[in-house]
Amino acid sequence: MTEYKHYFIQYNLTDIFYEDINIEKYSCSICYESVYKKEIYQCKEGHWFCKACWTESLLKKKECMICRCRVISISELSRNRFIEQDFLNIKVNCPNSFKYIDENSFNNNNNNNNNNNNNNNNNNNNNNNNNNNNNNNNNNNNNNNNNNNNNNSNNNNNNNNNNNNNNNNNNNNNNNNNKIKDLENGCKDIITIGEIEKHLKQCKFIHIKCKFIGCNKIIRLNKVEKHEKEQCEFRLEYCKYCDTDGITSRSLENHYKECPKFIVKCGENGCTVKLERSQLESHIEKQCQMKLIDCPYKKYGCEQSNRFPRSNLTQHLNSINHTFAMGAIIESQSLQIKETNIKYENLLNKINKLEQLETESKCDQLFDKFYQFESKIDKKLNSLQLDIYPKDNQQQQQQQQQQQQQKEQKEQQERINTKFNDLFEKVSKVNSYFVNGCLLKYKNRWSISDYLNESKKHRKITSPSFKIYDKKFQLIIYPQGKEDGVYTSLFLKSDSINPIKVFYKFVLINFKDESKNLIYKNKSIIDQEKSVGCHYLIKSIEPGKKPEIWLKDDSLVIDFSIEININNDIKPLES
Repeated sequence: MTEYKHYFIQYNLTDIFYEDINIEKYSCSICYESVYKKEIYQCKEGHWFCKACWTESLLKKKECMICRCRVISISELSRNRFIEQDFLNIKVNCPNSFKYIDENSFNNNNNNNNNNNNNNNNNNNNNNNNNNNNNNNNNNNNNNNNNNNNNNSNNNNNNNNNNNNNNNNNNNNNNNNNKIKDLENGCKDIITIGEIEKHLKQCKFIHIKCKFIGCNKIIRLNKVEKHEKEQCEFRLEYCKYCDTDGITSRSLENHYKECPKFIVKCGENGCTVKLERSQLESHIEKQCQMKLIDCPYKKYGCEQSNRFPRSNLTQHLNSINHTFAMGAIIESQSLQIKETNIKYENLLNKINKLEQLETESKCDQLFDKFYQFESKIDKKLNSLQLDIYPKDNQQQQQQQQQQQQQKEQKEQQERINTKFNDLFEKVSKVNSYFVNGCLLKYKNRWSISDYLNESKKHRKITSPSFKIYDKKFQLIIYPQGKEDGVYTSLFLKSDSINPIKVFYKFVLINFKDESKNLIYKNKSIIDQEKSVGCHYLIKSIEPGKKPEIWLKDDSLVIDFSIEININNDIKPLES
């Protein structure tokens, strides 16, 4: 259940008495406080006081405060349960029978009034000072008289202001103490003082604050459901046209005015066709039968000067002979063809010249390479001629060196072959995941933090996108189900235009016992219009509840693996 912030009405017991009660009858004669939630003790003569007053009095004198009879300790006194119970049986109204008044706003109003009074007092003081300064210019006798008069008038004014301030304070206190009875929406129950606490725990008329951010309304508990579903301007809704969620009710109408998927009426010259807003412009320009258009042959001499609906175009073409206009069009197109042919021939000549220049430069490069190669061969021949007749010892040494080199090369080749075979096995495993350097298998973990709050705010939660081969994929979870609110749904979505076959596996982690992880795997065909997955993964988590087995630190964790088959040859899914 959603947790709400409660707003309790501040009250005294005298404010809620159902009948006129003399509260002094149930008040301690020492501290003058009521016996509510107090222990009452009496002496042998029947004089009763609250326990706190007895304790404080016996520390000073060991006697009753009225009859002065000897009392050593409280244990010698008897409990007066009759007066306690009689007080608890007094009938009262439920405190929620009154309207809730925001004390902060009330205090702000009082502060504003006080500020206004202070400003008025300051203005009066300034006027008095000015009058005094003007009077100083007169004779001394007159000044004395005026000063006396001013002092008297100032004293009188001060007294009047003090009296007025006292009256205002009394009025404010009265306003604070007075409670406004809510006869229409307040609680009608009549209870006893002893039942107040129990009743308030289950009273349906308690004041609470709306749960939606931005809404500051204080409403009664029995009306909160209707307020949050029908009346609150800050309740979260989603657009049924473009599937955008998280829109407040007060903003939904403005969203509809801009939503590209919203169904609108064409309205062009009385057109009644209904279509999506994003298609409206294209419809008017190309398809709308009521749009006023010009004859397509107007610039070639058509006599129809007035525009007409597109639906009358066929009738117009049949009613007027446009042969002369067609001739003008053919002539214009013939000229364009001739100009195009001339441009084509010019470009072709330029291309031939460029190819000729390129061929000549290639020939020069080949000749240079041939000359360099020929010089290298001459050098080799010269070196061979010098070694045609080597000595016998030199030949033997060269043969031995060649044999030794061949042996070392053979050993090195064997080592290279061994390393190559090992590397080839590793590469073969990696190649099973790639085609032309593109990933075909993907395995990862999706952790959704603050899952309970996110599931309240959004109808669906989307993972970051990831790429397999040349396709983009996303996971989408519907906390309250895609079709109903009973089960949580989990789907895989792709941007692929062409259908592809996928193997997928979802593992919902059980944090209490991982051997009981929830596993769902399947194979299917997916494209950008069709998502695949599980409609009934787990029962929807109730808002406010925190199941220990699926959540850890308020995070929901899903392991998943996906394999796409480029050859569309589906094999069994292995895990």
